[in-house]
Amino acid sequence: MRSKSAAKVTVLGGGVVGLTVGADSGVQVVGGLRPDTFHRASSVLQARGYKVTVVSRAFPDNPEDDPSFTSPAAGAHWRSFAEKDDYRLQEWDETTFQAMIRLCDVPGTGLMMAPAFEFWADPMESWEDPFFARFTPKYKILDTASLPPTCKFGISYETICINVPKYLLWLLEKFKSLGGSLRQQSVAHIDELLSEDVDVVINCAGLGARTLGGVEDVQTYATRGQTVLVRAPHVRHTVTRLGQVHEDFTYIIPRDDGIVVLGGTYQANNYTLEPDMPTAEAIIQRCLSICPELQVDGKLDIIKHKAGLRPTRVGGVRCEAEWKESTDKRKVLLVHCYGHGGYGFQSSIGCAATVAMITDGERARRGTHGDELAAKL
Repeated sequence: MRSKSAAKVTVLGGGVVGLTVGADSGVQVVGGLRPDTFHRASSVLQARGYKVTVVSRAFPDNPEDDPSFTSPAAGAHWRSFAEKDDYRLQEWDETTFQAMIRLCDVPGTGLMMAPAFEFWADPMESWEDPFFARFTPKYKILDTASLPPTCKFGISYETICINVPKYLLWLLEKFKSLGGSLRQQSVAHIDELLSEDVDVVINCAGLGARTLGGVEDVQTYATRGQTVLVRAPHVRHTVTRLGQVHEDFTYIIPRDDGIVVLGGTYQANNYTLEPDMPTAEAIIQRCLSICPELQVDGKLDIIKHKAGLRPTRVGGVRCEAEWKESTDKRKVLLVHCYGHGGYGFQSSIGCAATVAMITDGERARRGTHGDELAAKL
């Protein structure tokens, strides 16, 4: 096995998870995750000697090359989906939040702090504060008088809104500027990458994991999301409304350039990429019911309609490693990291740190013991 100073890593997938993993693959994590390092993670990667290439059908600077490219169609803001007993996702989300707070001060990232309001259509009589109440600034339960007419319960806190196109381009340029390589390529079978002169392959194929030869994970499926982009620079807070059914899921996410994303839909196993106009109108009406100030003089300045496919997976993210044999009989470490659904951005940095730990740990143990190992976190 090659020493770390010469180790070659190929990351499959040019979305937020793949680019973040590519930037963070070489971070040595001691005593827990290190959110304070991500704003310079690419330099840490280069300093540790990993030679990283990201392979993808499309990248953030040419998203039209792959209509199913998921990341550019995202909202996005930091809002945890972690259940109270999902400690892995909680850790990823918290790590990402703490890192992104620092990135808000880095020019060009497209990240900004904003007040967040979450409303529920039903009373929450047995409410327990979520895990993030202990670290999100200004967390509180809202008074009934401050709720929209259609809502019965609400909380507020400070969170991070993400200008998705800008953030993805920042990730891409940061990675390239510090020596990372890109290769635009369609990959039909994972063996195409394992057979190259490479020590580690990291599979961040997202929805592509369902059809990728050698992986073909049938637990992975698309969850369609549709949004309406409007110009409303005066709206500087994010709002989410939840109900008992996915059709009630509504969100409003401002960006630092004055664009506001209105959503949404959550349609499992729907692969349609064309926006549906009746759905768009329903989204607009739901958003206006909780944020009427989106309109100016009774008008909504609509910029674009979009639809995208969340790479969802039954059981959550697959984040594990296995040793595979290449065509020339070498042992190659294959690390899987896909299935993030609608929380790719808000968990990306924490997840990348876990991938780095798996990669370092597996290579160190194999180098010491010489036996095949598997890791799962």
